[in-house]
Amino acid sequence: MALGNEKKLLQQLCWEIGFKPDRIAQYVSGEQREMLLNFPEMEYYRDIVFMFKFMMTPTSSALPPIRPYNQNHADLTWRWKGDKEPVWEVKAFEQVLLCTPPTTDKEKDKKGLWARLMKSMSKDLRAGPSGADPTSLLNATVEGEEDVLHVKV
Repeated sequence: MALGNEKKLLQQLCWEIGFKPDRIAQYVSGEQREMLLNFPEMEYYRDIVFMFKFMMTPTSSALPPIRPYNQNHADLTWRWKGDKEPVWEVKAFEQVLLCTPPTTDKEKDKKGLWARLMKSMSKDLRAGPSGADPTSLLNATVEGEEDVLHVKV
């Protein structure tokens, strides 16, 4: 997860309030509490967006095991771990949470020329297969969201 427009917003806030602008990632993670103490809603929005993305994983392999949890287990703990590449480590439910399921060794080995060629020829899906079929409701072929949006691209 990289900082895009959030970085620009936080840089402006740092300039306006007088915080050091070189700690923006730590302001997002909460390791430097100044920003979250002044703007507590930022922490809630950050956690809500992460949980929405986390719950959209196509398989249950990235989800925590089913067992009784309490409120303290569900509290997200953020930590900045990026030196060269921006990486946040988010922990909850006694494990590190990932927004996508971890890749297996077989998937890592499929990075060759043939796999790239096959991927470029296949349709790119954002999520796993769904049982919902809009074609049955519309009586028309629906291949993507552009086919059902009222504003045409």
